[in-house]
Order: sequence, then structure tokens, then C-alpha cells
Amino acid sequence: SVTGVSQMERVEEEEEDNPVVQRIPVYFNRSLSDGQRLCVLQYPLRPAQRPYDIENIEKVRYKPNAGKFELELPLDTHDQNFDGDSAANLRIDRRMLTSTDTPVDDGYCIAVMRDGVLHLAPVDAVYQMRPSLAHLDVADEHKKEQDKVSDAEYAKQQQQGHEEGEGEGGYDATPAVGAGGPSKLMPLQVQVKRRETERQAEMRLHSHAHLKQLEEEERWLELEPVFKGEHMAQSIHDKMTALGRRPGGDSDDDDDALESNAETNARRGVQPAGVPIPAGVYLDALCPITSQQLFGGAGDVGFRAEGAGLSKAQLDGLPLELRVHALFARGQRTVLRFARVMHFAPAGSTPEDVIAALLPVAHLVQGCWVAASALRCGGDARREQARDAILLHFSRDSRMQSDVFGRGPPPAPPPGEHGLEKIRREILAELAVVRVSSTGARGGLKSASAGVGAGEHSEGWSFIEATDREFIDAHPELARREAERWQSMAPWLEADPAAAAALRSPPLPDGIDPAVSVKAQTLVLPSILSSGVVKLAAVRALLEHSGDPKLAPLALLREPEMMGLLGGKVVSIDGACALHSIGDAALDPFRGFLLKLLRTRGRTVRRTDVMEGAAAALG
Repeated sequence: SVTGVSQMERVEEEEEDNPVVQRIPVYFNRSLSDGQRLCVLQYPLRPAQRPYDIENIEKVRYKPNAGKFELELPLDTHDQNFDGDSAANLRIDRRMLTSTDTPVDDGYCIAVMRDGVLHLAPVDAVYQMRPSLAHLDVADEHKKEQDKVSDAEYAKQQQQGHEEGEGEGGYDATPAVGAGGPSKLMPLQVQVKRRETERQAEMRLHSHAHLKQLEEEERWLELEPVFKGEHMAQSIHDKMTALGRRPGGDSDDDDDALESNAETNARRGVQPAGVPIPAGVYLDALCPITSQQLFGGAGDVGFRAEGAGLSKAQLDGLPLELRVHALFARGQRTVLRFARVMHFAPAGSTPEDVIAALLPVAHLVQGCWVAASALRCGGDARREQARDAILLHFSRDSRMQSDVFGRGPPPAPPPGEHGLEKIRREILAELAVVRVSSTGARGGLKSASAGVGAGEHSEGWSFIEATDREFIDAHPELARREAERWQSMAPWLEADPAAAAALRSPPLPDGIDPAVSVKAQTLVLPSILSSGVVKLAAVRALLEHSGDPKLAPLALLREPEMMGLLGGKVVSIDGACALHSIGDAALDPFRGFLLKLLRTRGRTVRRTDVMEGAAAALG
């Protein structure tokens, strides 16, 4: 078209006026060792031409949990602004810089040019360092102590003068009580505090006062400062911008012989460390709009169409396990065919590698991989249960009838929470399409979120993806094991609350070593015993952050599997986990009755039900 030609001519004219001077490869690198973090220290109150004397740092302290940094510097007594009298009065013998909370947005990186290549390294944290005013608080406390001493001495002198005056012409009428002098009555104050609700406890634990107390209680870790030019600093810098060798490259080991020219290095088989970033993705990371919107072309935005809050560049910078986890935890689509997952895997990944990364975070349904419910439900155990029950149906058949949930109304939800019908509708909108039939017309499929229109009748739902026969045929043993795992959980996922309360605890899931189950119990059960009741999400967090490579992958187990992992010693009531027994022969019978009542009736029961039921059950 004429418009298209004019746009092309304009682009050609712009390219003639703005020729490309240099093309720079961009690499994204996360080469730090385990336990190391890349942090940036900023000094917002000092201009660049008047920096702090950082090279003479005396001490560095760090609180990892609170995320606090402190730098101790010597006093610059030669500075024109230095006041020696004030320093002496306030007892200042050093300068202290302390950090303030500074949020870091995704995409904040440091960049280094080396050998014609731009290396980007993501920043984990930023600390803005400002002068500490703690010495003023110390001075105030010192002054208060001096005032207290002065007041006490004055009162003592007054008392002595009063006693001397009485001794001259009077007598002491105060009766003596024993050898200790007169007794004093001390008023007692009694306070009755009501037990905190779960919401009040959560608000207290997130309050500024509580967080400040935790920060003050945490001990400082002394760090050793390393300065520019020292061996350790140089080795880390070299690791982040290291030049490696491609297979088949020259075997010259003399690093000094490497030429600082990207083309020459490429000919000699030398390549930068890290992951190369395509030009389109790099532009998308820098620009507020994507390359597709900018150029009107196809662009490399395939992942953006499926991702929520993830960029392709972020995904490319992750190893396989974290990449697959991010894909299912933060992706917009929660059901992916295996070929699609392979598309996002790092180059050179084998199907076996990808399957191993998939198993902890996704489940196989109709040959497709579905994100684990614990990844997608935000800690809502009722939603996890409903989602897993629906996935169980789809694991048997790609179609689900409209009456699969029964004709009667579902149980009433706990106060302040959504009903089960609403939860199911939202889950089906994620996992299924509606099969509808119209009067005098052929039936069809509609998005589950669209609902059923006038003149239409719902025939049920179909799984959102067609069965992946290719994957099932290629991995029949895996497909069989996954189907058996789903079926083994059917009694607990399909039973109504009353029937579920009568069931025995789930067994240990297949494929999990009993020794691993013992380790999980050793980690989790003491926490539940000390707290009484712990959220299922907290149990998952304990496993995930245990640091044990055998326990961490089990954090996303489905609820019945999690109960089996804990040896049947824990019961979960809508995600509230408690021990079946605490080993007290006097309390355990009533505890068992109460837990069964709560599982049958829900988390809310009436006092009369407890009293009458306990009398009948315990005699």
C-alpha cells in the first residue's frame, strides 16, 4: 500500500541519518556462588564530588533477616565542618552509616563492558546509607541518668535536713515494724487479657513494633570489607564477566593473550559467560511497550502472551528448575502441553531433564502439565481442595458432566469466605470450557468464564486442552504412575466432610522414601505441637526453606499426600493443621472427638454441639 511504502521510505531515511555505529552483544549473568548476593550501596546525602572515606572502613555489620547494613568509618577531624567540642560532649569517636529500607524493582541491574560485550547482572538488594543519629539517643539517655542522680541527691539532702530539724526539738512518732523499718503497701494491678484471634495475632506479627523488636533482637554479623583491586574483588568481577571457550575453540590458556575484540574472540572460540539476550527481548525490557506494539510485527513476545509479570529476559536468565517453576507459578496459562514447556527450556535440555523439573511443580492430566494447586491458590486450602477434586475428574475423563458435584447445595462456607460454588466456577474458568447445546441448533464449546446464555443448556465441561496422546505414547510408564497417584487420593478428594472425617489418614505417597518422611516429621511436628494449630501454607514453607534437597521438592504436594508424608499424625481442617494426638491420655479422647466434629461441621461449631457431643462420645 501507499502508506506502507511511505513508512518504509521514512525508516530508510532515518537509518541514513542515524547509521549504526556499533553493535554490542548483551549477556545476562547470574554467576554468583550460593549464599552470595549482589547489593548496591547508595549514599543519597553525599554528592559524587564529596564521597565518604569508604576505603578506610573500620567495620561492616549485617543483619540478614532484617536486611540492615551498618558501616563504621573514622571521624574526619580535618573536615572544615567538624566541631570538636560537640564531638567530645556527645562522646562521638567514629562515624556510623546505617541503611534504610529501599525496594528494588525487577530489572534493576549493574552493567559492565568487557571485550566488546555488555554484561548485565541483576541486583538482589539496594541499601541507602545515611548517617546514624543513635549517638543523640545515647546522649539523651545519659542526660536523663544524670538528672535522676541529681534529683536523688537533692531529695536525700532535703530528707537529712528534715530529720535534723526534728531531732533538735521533737520526737519520732513513726512506729517501728521489725528491724526493717516501716512497711509500705504496694498497689497491685490486675489485667485480664482476652485470647488473641487469628487475625489479631497476624496483625500483631506484622506490626511495626513487632518487626522492630525482631530487628533489635537479631545479632549483627561482622563482615570483612574487601576493596577494589584486591584478589577476592577481582575474582568475583572476573567470574561475572568471564570469558569461556566454546567447544572446539583454541586451547590457549593464557588469559592475558585474549584480545579485547568481540569478533577476534569469536574466531578463536572465546565466548562470554552468561545467557545471550535477543535484541527484541532487550528492547522490550527497556521500553514501556513491547516490540510487537512498537513495530507492528510478530516480535518475540510469545511468553508475554502467557506470562503475568514475567519477561522473556527474566525467564532466560534462570536455570531449568527455576524457569519451569516460574512458568507455572507466574504464567497466565496454567495448563501447558509438553512441547510448549520444551519451547521455554534452556537450549540443550533433554525431555528427561524437563520432566524431572516438572514433577515437583505440576501434575499430569490428559497428557498435559497443570500447575500444582499450591502454586496457584495463594495458600487458600479450600480452593486447593476444590481444584484438586476437579483435576481428579479430568484425570479420568476429558469431559465432566454438569451434575458431577451433586444436586444439593454445598456446605455453608466459613464466615467471611467464598462459597464452594463460586470457587468451583472460578477454577473451571481456568481449567475447562463449557459444553453447551442450543434449542434447534448444534452444540458447541464456550469459555467457562462466559457462562451459559439465553436459550442454551449446559452439558458439562471439557478439559481446556485436548489430550496429548503424543506425550502419553512416548512416556506410558509416567502417565500410568500419575494416573495411579490421582486415583489413590480419590477417597479424600471426593468424600463429603462427614465421610472424610471417618476415613483413615492417607498413606505415604508412592515414590517417597520412608526415611524422607521421618525427616519431614522431625521438621514439621514440633512446630505444630508448640503452636497448637498451623496453617498448611506454613507447613509448605517449612519444607521449602528447609535447605534439604529431598524435602524442598515436597512442599507442593497435594493435601492428602502431605498428610501421608507426615505419617498420618496431622489432620488438616480447611488448611488448619493440628496433631491427632499430643500424647496426653486424659486430653487425647476429647481432642479426637473435637477434631472429628470440626472436620464434619467445618471450622465453626456451636458450644452446645461440643458439650452434648462430648457427653455422648466420652460418657
